[in-house]
Amino acid sequence: MVKDQHPQAVKEAIGTVLPIWLEAFKILLNIDPTSDVSNSENWDGLAVRIQIFKVRNLEGGLLISPHYLQTLSMIYISFPKAIDLSLVTDFLAASINHLNALFPTFAHYYINSEDSVPITSEDDTIELPQLVSSIFDFMSTVARHGKTKGWLEVNLQQIIFVIFGYAQITKDDVRDLLTAYTFSQI
Repeated sequence: MVKDQHPQAVKEAIGTVLPIWLEAFKILLNIDPTSDVSNSENWDGLAVRIQIFKVRNLEGGLLISPHYLQTLSMIYISFPKAIDLSLVTDFLAASINHLNALFPTFAHYYINSEDSVPITSEDDTIELPQLVSSIFDFMSTVARHGKTKGWLEVNLQQIIFVIFGYAQITKDDVRDLLTAYTFSQI
């Protein structure tokens, strides 16, 4: 690992570069996420948020192997002393804010299928479930490491509420389940 091979360079980067990146992440994540989905033609504004939370495997694909890299989670796990508790709770608060603010859009496009999801202006697909699942992954990573137990206890009701909101199934899924149930009864 780089930390073992070049400890002085890593120490310098942790002291100088990492705080700047973390502060930039914090500023970007504190911008209202609904502004990125208010344009019904494209959701290109979500791309930066997705990259901050995005889960990638080391080969570059999404969740194909257990060897994945998630920006905030990787920093949190690899450099735990570089991120103080207040910054982690700021990221958790931004995560909950994103999930709450974006839920009406998620319900409109994905649960209720009222409109088609806007296309992107780039080659990469930008869809809301990419961001949502990555936020949940980040929150679960932080929860497993226990430093934020107090914050999680205070916000548990809100966390459960957003989990159940996003865990809803679509009308098509209900129809498919009813069809499968009907055929299983024959």
